[in-house]
Amino acid sequence: MAYLRSIFNRKSIFWFVCALVLWLALFIDLVISVRSENSSFSYSFAGDSDRGSLPVDVSIKVSQSWDDYIGDVQIKGAEYDGTVVNGSGKEIRNWILTIKLPESDGQIDSSWNGTYEKTGNAIDYYPDKNVYVIEKDSFRTFGFILKSAEVYNDFAFDISGQYVTYKEDYPMYWAIVYITIAYAVAFIMYASMQIKMEMRRRSDDEIIRQTMMVFVNSIDARDEYTKGHSVRVSEYASALAKEMGYSDDEVRKIGYIALLHDCGKIMIPGSVLKKPGKLTEEEKREIRQHTVMGGKMLEGFTSLDGAREGALYHHEYYNGEGYPEGLKGEEIPKLARIICVADSFDAMNSDRCYRKHLGRERIVEELKRNKGVQFDPTVAECMLKLIETGKVHVME
Repeated sequence: MAYLRSIFNRKSIFWFVCALVLWLALFIDLVISVRSENSSFSYSFAGDSDRGSLPVDVSIKVSQSWDDYIGDVQIKGAEYDGTVVNGSGKEIRNWILTIKLPESDGQIDSSWNGTYEKTGNAIDYYPDKNVYVIEKDSFRTFGFILKSAEVYNDFAFDISGQYVTYKEDYPMYWAIVYITIAYAVAFIMYASMQIKMEMRRRSDDEIIRQTMMVFVNSIDARDEYTKGHSVRVSEYASALAKEMGYSDDEVRKIGYIALLHDCGKIMIPGSVLKKPGKLTEEEKREIRQHTVMGGKMLEGFTSLDGAREGALYHHEYYNGEGYPEGLKGEEIPKLARIICVADSFDAMNSDRCYRKHLGRERIVEELKRNKGVQFDPTVAECMLKLIETGKVHVME
């Protein structure tokens, strides 16, 4: 799932949508163009005067003629060879030709390349399958033998059919093909790069986490009652950040910062940290210095932005009565306010040398009572929601 999120981030989705919009625009334009060009036609003409501007032309010539007799009646026999020329620049299909004779006499003796039906002085010609398609800039031939009173040289024609165009004839079709191929190649390369980066990031994160854990365990090991405290605070802070709508990268970052929040305790004497009884005022002042010491320790840790603030300000109170600087409300960095709630929750939910853990009802009561006092109200509400939904474990 993390790999998919790394691939489909906001930036990649934006460019994907842009490419999709371009692709759809070209596709719709192609469909409209093809449909508009695939239209029916019908032309009528006679002689040569009105043929110049027509995209389809028909001509018939007499290739040979002879005299014949029906009984004592002399008639003329002639072979008529015709040609249909397609100069439209498009393919023609399903065409039908009507040949109009000057007279109504005569009968068709034989024919080729189609079916002929003579009615009066009109011959309806239906081409066979092998000639009913005429490619652009091409022609088809037909012919018949007609026996009539005389040999005819003048004809009128009616021709109808359908213009057909193919998507491959349009430059935009190839634009769509090239865009699709280019986008597919680019997406595969991008996805491969992102997966490699995600794998590298995970490896780096694991190295950082293990390094931090070595340091954090050395702090927590000084007091058996707070063992695992930093890890738990990190988990609670991450859960809060996620509940508050932070991105995955921000959640991970806040978890790391929370992991280091008590690093300054390594400078506090063990006699103070492990003291089972009530601390003196001097000891309280001494243990409170762990925030300042932690801030100083992390001053140079610039690769994890906010680490210093997390350590320095996680004991500041929302009402301004915390330490070390007495910051109030929005003056306290947001991540420190998150860690404050996570840290206090773990303190209440853990056994300490001076008391047992608090119960669920007491923890909920303390969180509600300290909203706007110790805790940022928004962060405290999120923690209450996490408890209510069972997303954080509360000891009974």
